[in-house]
Amino acid sequence: MRKLTFDGKTNEMTLKETYELSEFVKPTDMHFITTLEKVEKTELGKVKLSKNQTSLNIEYDEKMFDFAHEQKPCSDTKLEHDWANMSLD
Repeated sequence: MRKLTFDGKTNEMTLKETYELSEFVKPTDMHFITTLEKVEKTELGKVKLSKNQTSLNIEYDEKMFDFAHEQKPCSDTKLEHDWANMSLD
């Protein structure tokens, strides 16, 4: 189930996803692709992605997921122009 809520007063958006597998086949990876450059593991089960004045806080069940991050430059010429010029003030 996916639930997305936006609070215009606080300028906050919350995305909550709940999954239930009928059987375990193999480990699952979850990926977040973003222009936010700074990655901080703030505490168990919490990660903060940020750039300038913009931030994204991610909470996850640390018993079910291992956290790892990898930063890659954008090498897709179709996206490079938009992502390279994206300003998040």
